[in-house]
Amino acid sequence: MYSVSARFFRNIKKCFPSAPHETSLDPRVEYCIQEDTKIKNIQKQYIRLQLITGLYLYDLNHFANLQLISSTNLSHDTFLECAWMEYKYISRRGEFKLHNIQVALQHALANKIGKSRLVMNMSKFTAKSIMDECANVTTKARALSSKIVCIQNCIHNQIRMLIS
Repeated sequence: MYSVSARFFRNIKKCFPSAPHETSLDPRVEYCIQEDTKIKNIQKQYIRLQLITGLYLYDLNHFANLQLISSTNLSHDTFLECAWMEYKYISRRGEFKLHNIQVALQHALANKIGKSRLVMNMSKFTAKSIMDECANVTTKARALSSKIVCIQNCIHNQIRMLIS
């Protein structure tokens, strides 16, 4: 099983000397958009989908302001599947790698509240609790993109409860 390490996230951070702004697309997943991205309104539609792939890149306060998403837009579904594959949150065969999301969430929490040993342990525990809560929310969804949306919305709700 592929595991995301702290070194993986340091390497991501090196790709973004200053983190991309919350109102811009993550350059790593721009290619996942199947529509003409020259139109700014189309880019804005995809920015809000970067919730999980943006965990390590953006401040968690940003996510509290976002709305939950639905899986009724085929272009958005394709984007999410591609982006999650890019970040190694799902395999090419569609298997979820929830541990990788948990590690990203752990780092996002630590970045929010500090990096002392105690805080790192607390963020690890909190990330695990969130992932335990969200691991089985996909039981009713059939399509991979619907499962992604279920997990993403669950994590989003958990983050909102933590921040508020």
